[in-house]
Amino acid sequence: MTEIKAVIGKYAEKYARFERDGGSVFQETWPRRHYQVIVCTFVLGVLPTKRARLDLLKKVAARLSAGGIVFLSVRGFGDVKTKARQGRKWRDGYITPVGTFIKPFRRTELTGFARGAGLVPHPNVGKWRSNSGIIDLVLVRQP
Repeated sequence: MTEIKAVIGKYAEKYARFERDGGSVFQETWPRRHYQVIVCTFVLGVLPTKRARLDLLKKVAARLSAGGIVFLSVRGFGDVKTKARQGRKWRDGYITPVGTFIKPFRRTELTGFARGAGLVPHPNVGKWRSNSGIIDLVLVRQP
């Protein structure tokens, strides 16, 4: 896992437990090794530009081992709480009640975006539905 130092400090106990359970945390750098499983949850939607989102997915794809999978979760339109319930539009997303950026996705948009990074839906995993408006995908590198 790659994370910002300030976030690790804020949730030190949770990150320590994650590492005790066998996880790895990298601070703001990308390791050169490859992984069988990469989990990317609620990251794409907080990056303020399409370019940053695509760059992240390309880095994820580059670190994926042959046959490896990516679990990707983002907030959909039904899960985003925006300022004053109407939201303040900013770029292709919104400003949240706490003043942060969030970009909600639609499933087709997210799948197309992943394809641009060389990732496609896993052929043996059907579409997952969430009651909360969260979109989950299981991805593999394009053959």
